[in-house]
Amino acid sequence: MIPKVDSYFSEVLRKYLDIVLNSIGTPNECYIIDEALGNMEPGVLDKFKKSFNGAKKSIDITYAFPKQKEQVDARYVIYRGKLQETKGSIGLVEGVAAEARPANGENIATDFVPVQKDDAGYYVELNQPIYDLINIAEVSSYKQFVDWDAIDDDPNRVNLTPLIDSFLGNKITVVYNVADTGSRKDNGGVALGFEAKDSIVVQAVSNNEDTVRCLDSILKFVLILIRSTERDNRYYQLATISSDGLQVGDNSMDNPVYVIPTVVTYTVSYAVRNDTKAKIEKILLNGKE
Repeated sequence: MIPKVDSYFSEVLRKYLDIVLNSIGTPNECYIIDEALGNMEPGVLDKFKKSFNGAKKSIDITYAFPKQKEQVDARYVIYRGKLQETKGSIGLVEGVAAEARPANGENIATDFVPVQKDDAGYYVELNQPIYDLINIAEVSSYKQFVDWDAIDDDPNRVNLTPLIDSFLGNKITVVYNVADTGSRKDNGGVALGFEAKDSIVVQAVSNNEDTVRCLDSILKFVLILIRSTERDNRYYQLATISSDGLQVGDNSMDNPVYVIPTVVTYTVSYAVRNDTKAKIEKILLNGKE
């Protein structure tokens, strides 16, 4: 997989930002937005909540800095930062799949599905074909709950042992690698690539100094929350954070633009399947597939 840290973070920030703002005026207000902005001066906090409650004003997330003479109420600007290879070199073996292969891209899925039973025994039916089981959240030592010897033709089925009986009819959380269903789904082999420290810069931007302070606090709040998510732990690992503090942006604009940049650095693996490399080399050599 070739990680796209900027698009990943934009998607995640949008999701959590909407939750934070939508908590205004609800019973969760004191637990979400007040938690994020709790130490702000009361006047600053109240003004921010009144300004960004509902559809009054939006907080944009973009990849471009505001243009000249553009009013900037509130915005996050995300752009790619430095990348530093940390392990091995191009051509490093990143993973091995002896038989079959996981789907391309972010292929870890989490399904909340009921435990069922038929003539063949206990099982769960997943939403996508499974390549490899990672975990069952509700049990410890999940491997003893899986019937590894069972054979069936259903690619979405996970067979379970009678130890799971107490969960029959109830839903459990299954984390797994999704299997490839394309033309090369049965091709095993290795993935080639490298491990790197990959960074993005997330700028909180506003014409109002208090607003940019609030945006920066919400960003730090979100960065804490996403550290426990499945995607952040598996694809974009060990985020480290640094910030240069409040800055004043382009002075040529009609109103001053206040900016607080935060650098978020992840440990990621860049990888390409070996058979993909071989196929491209064949095309280059022959001029066709």
